[in-house]
Amino acid sequence: MVTDTEIPIEFESSRPKFSGYGNEDVQVLFSSAGDALIPDRIEKHLKTNQEDLRSVQHAATVVRDKYVRIKQEKFEDAILRPRGISLSQFYREGLHNSGRGKEWDRLFSQHSLNLDIMITGVGPSGARTFRVSDSDEIGGLVESFDGLGFDAVGTGASLARDTLTGRYSEGLQISEALYVVYAALRNASQAPGVGREFDIAKIHTGSSAAESGGLRSTRISDETLAKLEKVYDENEIDVSAPAELNERIDLE
Repeated sequence: MVTDTEIPIEFESSRPKFSGYGNEDVQVLFSSAGDALIPDRIEKHLKTNQEDLRSVQHAATVVRDKYVRIKQEKFEDAILRPRGISLSQFYREGLHNSGRGKEWDRLFSQHSLNLDIMITGVGPSGARTFRVSDSDEIGGLVESFDGLGFDAVGTGASLARDTLTGRYSEGLQISEALYVVYAALRNASQAPGVGREFDIAKIHTGSSAAESGGLRSTRISDETLAKLEKVYDENEIDVSAPAELNERIDLE
């Protein structure tokens, strides 16, 4: 889904909202919000290195390193190369400490790719969630969300987090967790510009993973999503006030 920053416009892409990468020991899901072009470059880098991944955190580090390189390239191409200066020369020769160099260095520090990436997966240390971003919302470029057990990015992120914060816990059964995630997506869909189509994935572990030769991820089927929609609509219809309220409260 792509949204315009001025007038929210819904555009449902046929591409899945996540991609799976990994090996027999680590399986991660890559999803992003923001810039629509840069993620492809980062995903290609992650795919190239997927067989060497040792953990979910390692995958987040691989993504971060490519994220930083792209950010450096954009600064170099926009500011330095037109002036015949390379990035390494800019810092090696101390050009960032004097004259216009100070201003350029400040621009580099303030420049944002406007891209949030979620790396969620399962590895030797269990299920983990990381976000890679240069926004002010997190400290540094990589943040672990293990303490919460979830994260959300994009236009509807705050609405999704409201649902997840109030209803998600690690003790939920898989079907219950799936329903809470669906409810969070439905809540997020109220935000301007957010589409109505959902992609949900499950990472298989234990015997189901062993049978397939290692960890793997699969998309939740349309049939299951339809069942979730039915249960949601039957149980979470918005009602302004209970039908029997007048009978129970008399203010006259």
